[in-house]
Amino acid sequence: MDMKTAINENYNIYSIAETMNHIEAGEFGDDILSPKFKDFVYSLDIDKYAALLDLFDADEDGDDASEWLERVQNFMNSLSDEERKRLNRI
Repeated sequence: MDMKTAINENYNIYSIAETMNHIEAGEFGDDILSPKFKDFVYSLDIDKYAALLDLFDADEDGDDASEWLERVQNFMNSLSDEERKRLNRI
């Protein structure tokens, strides 16, 4: 994977995590999500969903950039092929 693709993938994951944290906080409903976004997020099991939410909270946990990237890598490695396909459709 080239650098531009890696940066884009990490930004996308962060944006998804941020959006879902706002929804979990009740700041807005999930009706703002596109069908493809919902398809990916709601396909995750509870552990993967929690890991996704944790990606947004990494700053509050005191993680530095390398620790956050490790969290992202662990999250991405946990996804099935089907979940990756759904993610790539967003």
